[in-house]
Amino acid sequence: MFSEKAFQSVLFLVVIVAQRANSALQIASCENASSNTTHCVFNNLIGSSIIFKSQSSTEMVSVEFKNCNFPKVPITLLSTYPNVMRVDMSKCQMRQLNGKMTLSGAKKLKILDMSENNLDELSDGVFSEGAELVELYLARNQISTVAINAFAGLKKLEILDLSFNTIKTMRGDVFWDLRQIRIIYVNNNAMSTMRISFVNCTNIEEFDGSHNDLSDWSLTYPAKSKVVLNLSYCKLKNTYSSAADKGDLIIDGNAVDYIKIYGQVTRVSAKYNKLRFAEIDPKLPITTLEFAGNYITDIANITKIKTVEKLDLSENRLLPLTSETFSLMQELRVLNLRSTGISLNGELLTNQKKLIHLDISANDLTSLNLRDLKTLTSLKTLFLHENKLTELKHLEDIKEILPSLTTISLSKNRFTCSYIQRILTLLENLRINVLLDTKNLANLNTNVLGIDCYATDDVVANNSSALQRMLIFRESALDLENRFKVLFKNIDAQLSANVNNLIDILQPALQNPKPQSENLKNLITEFGEVQRAKADELQQKLAEIANTSVEFAKFRDKFNSLQLDEKLSVLLSDVNTAKRVNEENVEELTAKLTADQNTFSYATLIGNISAQLRNISSPGQSQSIDQLRSEFSSWKYIFISSFLLVVLVGVFFGAKLYIKRKASLFVSRENLTSSEMI
Repeated sequence: MFSEKAFQSVLFLVVIVAQRANSALQIASCENASSNTTHCVFNNLIGSSIIFKSQSSTEMVSVEFKNCNFPKVPITLLSTYPNVMRVDMSKCQMRQLNGKMTLSGAKKLKILDMSENNLDELSDGVFSEGAELVELYLARNQISTVAINAFAGLKKLEILDLSFNTIKTMRGDVFWDLRQIRIIYVNNNAMSTMRISFVNCTNIEEFDGSHNDLSDWSLTYPAKSKVVLNLSYCKLKNTYSSAADKGDLIIDGNAVDYIKIYGQVTRVSAKYNKLRFAEIDPKLPITTLEFAGNYITDIANITKIKTVEKLDLSENRLLPLTSETFSLMQELRVLNLRSTGISLNGELLTNQKKLIHLDISANDLTSLNLRDLKTLTSLKTLFLHENKLTELKHLEDIKEILPSLTTISLSKNRFTCSYIQRILTLLENLRINVLLDTKNLANLNTNVLGIDCYATDDVVANNSSALQRMLIFRESALDLENRFKVLFKNIDAQLSANVNNLIDILQPALQNPKPQSENLKNLITEFGEVQRAKADELQQKLAEIANTSVEFAKFRDKFNSLQLDEKLSVLLSDVNTAKRVNEENVEELTAKLTADQNTFSYATLIGNISAQLRNISSPGQSQSIDQLRSEFSSWKYIFISSFLLVVLVGVFFGAKLYIKRKASLFVSRENLTSSEMI
């Protein structure tokens, strides 16, 4: 028979197991369920034994986890909320998935974010239950292995992010079932082998494989697709052939020295490689060629492509250019010849009537005849900085020569300060913006408004210094105005939020017919009036600061009407006065805000409201809630203990019965053997 001592041992074991099961089990509920039934936030969940409350599950469309620690995906989550469409499980310290049960119950899930966890493997069919999934984010994990069928079943997936992992190899048809995929990110991994077929991915638009260490790779695309392919900084070497590429090709920051372009490519970016020559089919519909920072000298083959709209040849040492160099490139809109060692003449850009941006900076040009650019009637931006220019010939006719010009850069040349002042006055009157070198403003005597110059006398140097100080003050005042606009916006938003939060909290109380509700209504009215008064006061002070900035427009009009020598002496005192007034306004507003913050407190008001709420609340309500919670915990403990006890007793008696039957069979056999022997 079952001894009393054995029974006590089993009972003790049952109690220990029940206590551990009870302590590990967590019941999770939304932190914000009362304010928003469509979005649920779970905080501070630990472990995998989690039961999710199913309240409002039919309306829940978004679930987010914060400060959680899961070894695996909670398997009951998606079955509890079958209509959820977005789940954010990023930064939850997950180490592994639940195999094919990972997305069990995900009937409508469209967006899943598991980025910034500790996942190390994607097994076959791990997302097979997510048939409706559209976006999957797995970036910044520790994934090193991706099984060939890891993405099976994701026929509606459009965006897949595997960036910043440790994937070493990606082969074959790993994306074979992604029929609707548009964008794939596998950048910043450790891949040396990448042989991928996109034949089934008929909607593929972008594949980013940059920042890997590729030594063996090939990509196969669908027949009619155009893909943005990014293989920048992948340590590619020697010759690159793009016969299979279609769309945009980006291979910046590699060590390619020869490139062949024969596929259906529309854009080629091979900046900062070791290119010496580019072999390109001139019949291709290429619109963008970017070859900055290479070793190209001969561009005859490049300039035969008639469809190019943007050409960047900067930081190459080009052979001398002739009138025939760009003659076929009539569609050019952007041309960058920075640091190419060119010399400009009137025949170089005769056919570029659509050109809107020209960069010929850093070419050691000593002079420039603007009439050499007379054919560029659409030019809007001209970069001339970092040359050795001493003058611009026909400057007075610049608007006639370049009627569309709006922006020019002149810094770091060899102009005299008096010449720069004349240029600035002329260009300001013509409404042509001059790009300033703000880093150069500290050196007061060798620049005018940040543009390097050579001073000819003390008067010019002083003039440039005063002009510069006026510019600095104007920029600081505008910055001050912007900062106070942001300050007012934040304060206004905070005041509105305070009122809205109080209304949300007190709305149930306001519906209560008890007399105390009238007191609450009066308190809320008083609160709103105080908030509005503070907002009006801030708005008035902000208007005073804005008026100070308006004075700058008057300064400029007055400035333009005076001669150069008169401008500085007349305006400098006005500028200093305005600066002082502005600073006084700022100090006054800062002091006011500080005083308000110290003296005006919502503590008393909130205390009164809390007191009213206590009067309205039903007496003993909180006690009943605590009592129910305590009773629930007790019954849960008794139920689990009883269940385990029944199981153990059943096992014990089952084993006893089994041994008894075995013993009887053995006795029967012994008797039978004895009878046969007799």
